[in-house]
Amino acid sequence: MQSRSLGGLIPILIGVGVLLSVPGTHAGEELQPQSQLRPHEPIYISGNEGFTLPGSGVVGGSGTEEDPYIIEGWEIDAGGSPYGIYIEKTDAHFVIRGVKIHGAQVQAIRLDSVKNGTIEGCELIENRVGIWLVDSSASRLVKNRLEENFAGIYLFSSKGNELVGNTVIASATTGILVRSSTDNLIYHNNLSDNWLNAFDEGANRWDDGREGNYWSDYTGEDADGDGIGDTPYEIPGGENRDRYPLMEPYVEEEE
Repeated sequence: MQSRSLGGLIPILIGVGVLLSVPGTHAGEELQPQSQLRPHEPIYISGNEGFTLPGSGVVGGSGTEEDPYIIEGWEIDAGGSPYGIYIEKTDAHFVIRGVKIHGAQVQAIRLDSVKNGTIEGCELIENRVGIWLVDSSASRLVKNRLEENFAGIYLFSSKGNELVGNTVIASATTGILVRSSTDNLIYHNNLSDNWLNAFDEGANRWDDGREGNYWSDYTGEDADGDGIGDTPYEIPGGENRDRYPLMEPYVEEEE
């Protein structure tokens, strides 16, 4: 596997823009089918009470745990604004699902000091960073597609999160970047044609004990034809490895 130096990448990514709070659609408004995404202005939520305020993008409940919040079905053209969705200082259960964001100059979705959040089935294209978790825990990133962002997914000072079934393609820098973070579980993700597919300096798991991730730059063989590489994929940045790299992109089996 080709080794690459991050050089000036970390200072660039750590730069943080200003918070963005704008009015938008009122919480609980009826949602259109996902095939008919509706435009929404960038969303800023601070504290659990922020989910109930105008502009939150909340369309209803069933984000689990006593039926909190779903943010679903929006297309956010950040238009050069710092963020598409910024959520901070919350522990209420919520799901951001089926949202499309492009044009964010800092991060498309940022979770800051968040617990119990889920980002699922979102499409994040041509942003500075696709998803950024900082000081966040017990959250899940599931089945999102991130394409042609400066960087894909960034975890900083975050613990106990899951990244499962995401596709990260053609990031100008790193597909999944993990710093100062531990005990995160990362598997069944497809990382393809990023400048650097992953970087991890912490203690995290890159497989579930049976299967790991698909890496476009994996050069190992599969002598027994079981779809799992015979040698681990070494993650740049530390001593982490994907022990069971997938030979083909992961596709979830239909039930």
